Amino acid sequence: MYEGEFERDLPHGEGRYTFANGSVYVGEFAKGHIHGEGHFEFQEVQPLSRSAAASAAASWPALAPRLHHRLLTLCSAAY
Repeated sequence: MYEGEFERDLPHGEGRYTFANGSVYVGEFAKGHIHGEGHFEFQEVQPLSRSAAASAAASWPALAPRLHHRLLTLCSAAY
């Protein structure tokens, strides 16, 4: 869920995105993508199962396509 500034119906400017697992990204967005300064607040402190990692990775494409690919690669390499 995204809370923050919008431009042309896309996240743009300062905002906060909460992932399904409770982790949060707070920072800058540009044209619907995570962009610029920001930080993550990770909810999970234990290793993710393969299905949980895949679920987390599935929520990334719209916000950060390049990071989505890297996350999928890292998740695959862990198993």
